Amino acid sequence: MPLGALRLWKSWRKNHFNLQLYLVLASVLFLTIAAYAALRLESASQGAPFAQLDGSVTVANKSSALLSLSVASATVQSHKDVDINVTTLPRTVNVESIFKGTKTPLNSFSCAADPCSYKPLICHSLVGWTVPPDATGAVKETLTLPFSPSAYQRLHIEDQLCERASATLQCADKPPGSTHLDVEVPAPSA
Repeated sequence: MPLGALRLWKSWRKNHFNLQLYLVLASVLFLTIAAYAALRLESASQGAPFAQLDGSVTVANKSSALLSLSVASATVQSHKDVDINVTTLPRTVNVESIFKGTKTPLNSFSCAADPCSYKPLICHSLVGWTVPPDATGAVKETLTLPFSPSAYQRLHIEDQLCERASATLQCADKPPGSTHLDVEVPAPSA
């Protein structure tokens, strides 16, 4: 019996086994798995909410400037809000002396370009906004903030998706996907 089975196996392998065909089938199988995984990852990233910030500062005179900030997001769930916080670096702070010798991490901005991320304690909180999504889960707002350009040299604007148990409570969770924008305030002309 074992000798007959061995002959049958050799005969089948010789007549029916095509290595190239099996390798092509294996590569198609692996490509299908990879395509499915890529589609799953892409659909998960499309469902992940984020907010896009865009802002500019217009200085009218030495005591009057205006921050114009647009906030846009398309996939915010109905029970979440977009919180936006604006902190400022006072004009009296000497950035070069504070950040002297501080190393900049790879693929990051320098301390001078983003001081409130490196040393949040030297920055002052200026304003906080909470923007709820509309019925479709989209957020599209333009926010304005008048301020004194002689008092501040940089604005650090940060957003965060926030889930609250009620309107008066703090965020229930703090997801890591917040974005921020750092805007230099032009020095007012005398």
